[in-house]
Amino acid sequence: MGTMGMLYNAIPLNTLPAPLPPAIRPLPPSEDWVNVHTLGVAGDGATDDTLAIQRAIETHKVLYLPTGHYIVRDTLTLKPETVLIGLHPTLTQLDLLDNTPGYQGVGPPKAVLYAPLGGSNAISGLGVLTGGVNPRAVAVLWCAGADSLIDDVRFLGGHGSGTNPYNNNHTADLDLHKRWMANIPVFG
Repeated sequence: MGTMGMLYNAIPLNTLPAPLPPAIRPLPPSEDWVNVHTLGVAGDGATDDTLAIQRAIETHKVLYLPTGHYIVRDTLTLKPETVLIGLHPTLTQLDLLDNTPGYQGVGPPKAVLYAPLGGSNAISGLGVLTGGVNPRAVAVLWCAGADSLIDDVRFLGGHGSGTNPYNNNHTADLDLHKRWMANIPVFG
């Protein structure tokens, strides 16, 4: 039938092996971060921050988004080395409002946040809301390379997002125009 046993051949090491590289790349040092509020980005949940955030991306490598809701109305396109850092994915969000033009009708998916092909991008501590009634919206189109990072990011949007889908009528939201699974990211 066979046997079971234990084989133990241990020998003492003269030196420790070289450490392995980290499995998750570290974020840049905080002294390299640029607070987007110093660049004219409001994050107040009312102001359209699309152009201000895009300008910040074009001119700075590492951006820190403090707590807030940053309204966007078009795709934010990262440069190949852009790093976006938020405080917490529920407290720091990029928000696409319902019925945003350009995300309506029939057509290919359109991202709220786009990381270019082969980039070394990183996003951490952010929420990305696609809204509930934006049929073409996806949270993130991530085409960045092997050294890129998505860490501590929450994809929000669609029917039932942030509410209890297990209520008594299983709708979780009284607005039945909102789609289920509207927050799916796309990896290119």
